[in-house]
Amino acid sequence: MSPAVKFTQCQLLNISYCPSTEEQISGGKGLVITAYNPLGWEHSDFIRVPVNDLHLVVKGSDGSFVDSQLVEVDNVTSNLRKLYVKAYLGINTDKPPKYWLVFQASVPPMGWNTYFVSKPKGAGSNRMGYVSSIASPSKDTVEVGPGSLKMTFSSASGQLTRMFNSITGVDLPIQQSFLWYGSNNGDGADSQQASGAYIFRPDGSTPTVVSRSVPLKVIRGPLVDEVHQQFSPWIYQVTRLYKDKEHAEVEYTIGPIPVNDGIGKEVITRLTANMVTNHTFYTDSNGRDFLKRVRDYREDWDLQVTQPVAGNYYPVNLGMYVTDGKYELSVLVDRAVGASSIQDGQIEMMFHRRILYDDGRGVGEPLDETVCVDSKCDGLVARGTYYVNVNKLGHGAHWRRTQGQKVYSPFLLGFAHEDESSWKSYSVVKASMMDANYSLPDNVAIITLQSLDDGTALLRLAHLFQAAEDPQYSVMAKVELKKLFGKRTIKELTETNLSANQKKSAMRKL
Repeated sequence: MSPAVKFTQCQLLNISYCPSTEEQISGGKGLVITAYNPLGWEHSDFIRVPVNDLHLVVKGSDGSFVDSQLVEVDNVTSNLRKLYVKAYLGINTDKPPKYWLVFQASVPPMGWNTYFVSKPKGAGSNRMGYVSSIASPSKDTVEVGPGSLKMTFSSASGQLTRMFNSITGVDLPIQQSFLWYGSNNGDGADSQQASGAYIFRPDGSTPTVVSRSVPLKVIRGPLVDEVHQQFSPWIYQVTRLYKDKEHAEVEYTIGPIPVNDGIGKEVITRLTANMVTNHTFYTDSNGRDFLKRVRDYREDWDLQVTQPVAGNYYPVNLGMYVTDGKYELSVLVDRAVGASSIQDGQIEMMFHRRILYDDGRGVGEPLDETVCVDSKCDGLVARGTYYVNVNKLGHGAHWRRTQGQKVYSPFLLGFAHEDESSWKSYSVVKASMMDANYSLPDNVAIITLQSLDDGTALLRLAHLFQAAEDPQYSVMAKVELKKLFGKRTIKELTETNLSANQKKSAMRKL
């Protein structure tokens, strides 16, 4: 009888807290990492786990060595880990992990794959993870990116200046900065409306730039390059360019937002590209259709502009983009934010808010969230990720739709400690719940796959592309259900309405 497999998961992995991966690997046992892919397509992505050992190798489920890279954990992450692990779990963690172990994993659709991390033995000693190097800027600009996507930063200001993709030929001058809007406190002479939990109402239309000169730290390696930027004592950003990825992955850490000056602050990042966008931008509608937005305009009535900033903000769950006659600049997010394009060629997204006055809309308190540890309370810190890509005109939709699904449904990681050969003797290390060599079309995603109490299964599928969004993928799609349920036999199939509470054959138009 095989032993019971005991997996652990790490809910605070983004701040480098994962006891399973931080344990010393010894006694013949290695670290087992199993990645589950909930998507209907094969998914290849990079896994990052915190470790304390410099001498590690990674092997795939087939026994082959997998290239890996070690990146030092930055001080901002270490400090976040110490504070929030104590706040959330009540645990003191004085010794943060030293490195992120980075490697690329490939997982079949609706399946899993297993990777083994261990100390090298014999011939494996030359396959240890590459230790990232810190680059010292020696020219006016620094170009980063181990793959086809390159980003250029100014050595003098530390700011982004350019994005270039050698495969598509896209070359776009672009800048990125952090700013904040001062929150209206409601004591003005106009409408007495304060900015608060439900209302965004800045005190003026011109935000304050956080910093025009940013300390820059560049870390290089064969799998990922990183650019670390300290915009202020309370805003830190890491831009990652992975090998074989066509986009930049940008992690921000914002907070605690200072309010000692008595001003509430609503923090945005702004991308400014050399694009003529004619007052037009596009935001998603609850992760589905992208809707055309025109600044200071409403199709159904004559708009009297009284709030030039707030009146042009929209909720964004998936992302937004702007386009001109040549390029599309797209940004995807990992959480709901507010976003707009206040000037042509610009994208701005609001990532954090700390407000000192109530907006009078029912909450009865200001949006001033704090975290308390040992009777000391300070403002909440927001850490998230956004994804930036530049495509030729008409070619950005495929990336937005497929990458959006990967952001929404990332790998689910499970960790265990076991000898590789023992694990393989009683576990299936790689498998898919679908037929081998079958995956869903790129324009179809699984929305729901749920076992119901009566023994049936509920399946909802979605076409990801709206009409005319993409010439190749905005077309009829075919799904082979027998191959989708490759490990089960379909005895009966019933088509229902979207709520699954009525057969389609019984539906009547109102």
